[in-house]
Amino acid sequence: NYRLDGGEKLTGKEIFAICKVMLESRAFCKDEFMPIMEKMIERCAYDADELHIKDMVANEKYHYCEPQHGKRLVETLWDLSYDIQKHCRIAVKYERLTEPHFKERTVNPVGIMFSEHYFYLAAFIPEKSTKNPTIYRIDRICDYTVLQEKFTIPYANRFEEGEFRKRIQFMYGGDLLRIEFNYRGESPEAVLDRLPTAKIIENKDGVYRFKAEVFGRGIKPWLLAQTDKIEVLSPEDLREEMKALIARMMKIYQ
Repeated sequence: NYRLDGGEKLTGKEIFAICKVMLESRAFCKDEFMPIMEKMIERCAYDADELHIKDMVANEKYHYCEPQHGKRLVETLWDLSYDIQKHCRIAVKYERLTEPHFKERTVNPVGIMFSEHYFYLAAFIPEKSTKNPTIYRIDRICDYTVLQEKFTIPYANRFEEGEFRKRIQFMYGGDLLRIEFNYRGESPEAVLDRLPTAKIIENKDGVYRFKAEVFGRGIKPWLLAQTDKIEVLSPEDLREEMKALIARMMKIYQ
């Protein structure tokens, strides 16, 4: 007998950690996700590890809550990755939450990202001269067609998901904002983890002053979630938006 060894397998502890992350992400519908996880677990180097992992994730598998859209996405993600790599322009039919509920658009796809249970396509609209791409939720793309025409992006201006991801919160598009805020909470590390571009510029009597770069106004829900631990200092228009929003919230509870 001769056996071709494909290299070192993932250890049981590594597979277990990945399974926990995947279960928590709730990124896929159940009938698409479960076979993926089963294949991973079956690749364990030792049978004992495989049995242990299956036992440890059994309850979460049983209670797994798939995203409400219920769509299979793996094949779409794979196809879009090739369209991005080959610089293929695509025509998409996109489902919106507001009227009109469906919109058709020709776009230049440049990146795929994941955040808060959903996959997103970053794409430029050819007729708009913007520095930053528009963000589309991939499960809301009802249909798309790969066009014959290609698009080009100079290497110096190429889209870098990693750098873009550091600055975008909750997948809202928009212009780059440089914000400054005070943080009175007990875990400044949590702020640094949530905002990779953030830097502590001052620590005075337990009040941390941060600077960070973010895209658009998508950071507002996160700022509000920090309750009275955060005070926005600049830019002034964002500070005024926060004050107006808090005032509207106060009226609801009167």
